[in-house]
Amino acid sequence: MEIKVPVSLEEFKIVYLDDHLLFSKAMSQECIYPYFPNACVRQFTNGDKAHDYLEDAIKAHDKIDLFITDINHPGMQGDCLSHALRIYEKKFASPFKIPILIVSMAAENEESIYFDNSGTVIQKYLTKAATVKEIVYSIKVLLK
Repeated sequence: MEIKVPVSLEEFKIVYLDDHLLFSKAMSQECIYPYFPNACVRQFTNGDKAHDYLEDAIKAHDKIDLFITDINHPGMQGDCLSHALRIYEKKFASPFKIPILIVSMAAENEESIYFDNSGTVIQKYLTKAATVKEIVYSIKVLLK
């Protein structure tokens, strides 16, 4: 099946957190690099390590264009980390708000307790059953 999403040649900085190595590899090889070849992706398998990196980046006012996370993994969970990012953005007066995409099997859909319908913390929630097209489209929308 061909996916009709234009390739973006813009440079983007994406932080991706997932401890499921097979899914993580598929996300990079099937969803990110074919459609966003100039993306700089920093991958983590542990929430504590991602937390430290993101806190330092926000404190330094480094722009991160997108944070993609699972919910369940070692260290700080993805939903808690998402809330922490919003606190750090305020605390360090960040000029940037990092869009957050959760891709997880922790819940069925956007009715999940992990999804914030107001969009103030998490902008999009997908299950790992989402298609490549759905994931790529969500990334494209959130990178705008």
